[in-house]
Amino acid sequence: MTATEILTELERRGVHLEVAGDKLRWRPKEAVTPDLVEALKQSKAEIISTLTGSKTTGLGQCPGPERCGGCYQVSPGIHLHPPRVSEEWKAWLTKWQPKKGNPIQ
Repeated sequence: MTATEILTELERRGVHLEVAGDKLRWRPKEAVTPDLVEALKQSKAEIISTLTGSKTTGLGQCPGPERCGGCYQVSPGIHLHPPRVSEEWKAWLTKWQPKKGNPIQ
């Protein structure tokens, strides 16, 4: 597996991966199979380079819309991804969203 394929698979599984010095940390641990752990070890240097080369500085931050399409600008030069939510949560949010002209107080 390439580093990109590994990162794509981790995202598909809902795994949060972060670089801590020269180590990789992920959660939830149980979402990563032994084969995937071995792939992480084999591609560790490339994955660290990929993750740190994009200049992400915190959970959810990204390098901007030129490199991804799912973010929004929160201040000049800072882009943030909205949290991923389930369809169930989206339905609940839609149901309870305030009606036009009836703001939350």
